[in-house]
Amino acid sequence: MTLGLVVDNREETVRPALPDAEMQADLKPSDLLAHIWRRKLMVVALTVILSVVAFFVISGMEPTYTARTTLMFDPRLLPSEADAGTDPGRDGAIIEGEIQIILSRGLAGRVIDDLALMADPEFNRALDPTITLRDRVGLGVDWIRSWLPGGAGDDAAAVEPPPTEAYLRDRVVDRVLDGLSAYQVGDSRVIALAFTASEPDKAAAIANTYADLYITQRLDARLEAMRATAAWMAERLAELRDQAEASERRLADHTSELIDIGDRDPATIDGELEMLSGRITELRSQATGLRARYNQIQNLYQGQGARAAAAAVGSDVVDDIRGQLALLEQQRAELAAELDVRHPTMVNVRLQIDVLSGELNAIVSATIESLRIEVATVENELTGLVADQESLLQIRRAVDRGEAQLRVMEREAEANRGLLEALLNREEEVQALALGNQEAYVISEASLPVSADGPGRTMLMLAAMMAAGMVAVSAAIAVEMLSGTFNTADEVERMLGLRVVGILPRRGGLGIGRRLTLARAAARTATPLNTALRGVLAAVETMRGSRKPGLVLLVTSAQDRDGKTTISLMLATLMASLGQRPVVIDADFQTGGAGRAMDAGAAAGLSDALAGRVSPEQALSVSSRHGFAIMPAGRTANQEMRLGTGTMAEVIRRLRLEYDAVIIDAPEGTRPEARLLADHVDAQVLVLRWRRSLRRRARRAVAFQSEAAAPLAAVIVGMPAAKVA
Repeated sequence: MTLGLVVDNREETVRPALPDAEMQADLKPSDLLAHIWRRKLMVVALTVILSVVAFFVISGMEPTYTARTTLMFDPRLLPSEADAGTDPGRDGAIIEGEIQIILSRGLAGRVIDDLALMADPEFNRALDPTITLRDRVGLGVDWIRSWLPGGAGDDAAAVEPPPTEAYLRDRVVDRVLDGLSAYQVGDSRVIALAFTASEPDKAAAIANTYADLYITQRLDARLEAMRATAAWMAERLAELRDQAEASERRLADHTSELIDIGDRDPATIDGELEMLSGRITELRSQATGLRARYNQIQNLYQGQGARAAAAAVGSDVVDDIRGQLALLEQQRAELAAELDVRHPTMVNVRLQIDVLSGELNAIVSATIESLRIEVATVENELTGLVADQESLLQIRRAVDRGEAQLRVMEREAEANRGLLEALLNREEEVQALALGNQEAYVISEASLPVSADGPGRTMLMLAAMMAAGMVAVSAAIAVEMLSGTFNTADEVERMLGLRVVGILPRRGGLGIGRRLTLARAAARTATPLNTALRGVLAAVETMRGSRKPGLVLLVTSAQDRDGKTTISLMLATLMASLGQRPVVIDADFQTGGAGRAMDAGAAAGLSDALAGRVSPEQALSVSSRHGFAIMPAGRTANQEMRLGTGTMAEVIRRLRLEYDAVIIDAPEGTRPEARLLADHVDAQVLVLRWRRSLRRRARRAVAFQSEAAAPLAAVIVGMPAAKVA
């Protein structure tokens, strides 16, 4: 067995602990290369295995032959479309549509029926007794499913029914389409059709059959489309003829209705309406004036009398009578000063005044009555003219509506006649196109392929080896990233913020016998292991904050079986070989590994001293063979909580005075007992095992132990180092 130990004497640096995700995101290319190098055996083995599998798979591939035939597709355009020119985008869309027809499942079914491919084992795998790689994979998947919950294995009586004829036909169609390819040659109207099969004559026969059936299918579809088009056109022509005849009849009927309205020229009606409008305006003005004059005289006559109304009449007779009345009134006033009212002269004047007043009243009354009659006459005439105007307007509107409907009906009749003529012309074009040449024809038939075109075994093998290597490298990186353990000392320092003071390679287990063997190997001088352990002791000594007599060192680990007991025994053996007097305290009550390794597991020990059953000196077992003393775990149970008491401190104080170094083999750092012991020591060492110690457990241990005043460092067990004799 070869052992080695490398001490990292770099300056201690404090680095914050990083979570796994952050650490992985901060990886450098050099880190990835280091991961791959650590898993180099896995990469090589997986690459070789995958390459061998690929070799057998590729070697079992049958040669394939591809036959090609070319078709010219020349869509016949209608004369109207041909005159408009050719649209390249339209040609591309048409060619793409024809390619999709070639690749359709319907045409594949016709080829299968024509060549009886259902009876060909190459396409109908149900007829092939050999089991292909795909079949083996399918059987393996079925076997795995049978053992899954809800799989076929849950019901032993469940038997998969045999495949139906429709299912087998669908699979044959799939395999035929897998071997078929069709594409446009450049920007031309040429379609290349290729088929790949295991035999050259089969490939050529299927390619040519595809081309023939495609052309036949197009002709059948064309004839069927022509029949449908002809039937549709005949039905549409009948509908358009009926529509044209109906529109002509409606036009004739409406023309008769316009004649019944009257042979009235719209211009004559407009002239009459203009004259009536002028006359109505004139009469309205006249009626307004007469009505105002009538109202004025009538109001004066009723309110103030005939004399006041006479002033508004304004005639010569009335003015003369008014003048005479004024003179008589003046004369009566003059005579009244001289004569009595009964005087004949006064009576004569009064009589004249009464006569003239009566005449004036009669004239005013007659004038009022004349104005009333005149107003009524004008208003009656105005009412008649308005009625005549409304009648003419109704006639004019009826004429306008009739003419508008006439124009609509004329346009409708003209449109129906145009549609009928266009459809007749289209029918002639379609018939002419139907009598033309076929749209698709074979340019060159597929000939027998001279040589196989696949598979390219050399290129496939090279690609498979490259893929195998990439898969192996990816798997190695994934294993490294997902392992959840430590792989390098840099990871320990970066994630835990601890200084790594020792790296110890390990081979074999860490049982009791192995621990003693390793401990004795540590005492051999002039070896890398001895030198490394010396460096660990020196580093621990520099970590001490005080200079008390004797060193008290706590050795713990992230989890069980990480090697803390072996490291404790190694350090004690080394110090004993250097002439010092160390003592090992087995404080792990659950395992008691150090005591059992020294054949002192059944003796009184630490738990008995803490319980007061024995003194610390009585709890020691001295081995002259190994050169150091050990205090085993003891025989008294339930003493874990006493590890943080003054009794434990007294035990350590007394041993510190008696021995040069006190090495405490403590429980795992995640347990409370290790934290209790950390308050009584000068320094702590956390033992981590390469590719075994879990990061989360190590973080918890560091979090627990960092709360104590004693400094904490790390020793890694299991990493490769220099070989020693």
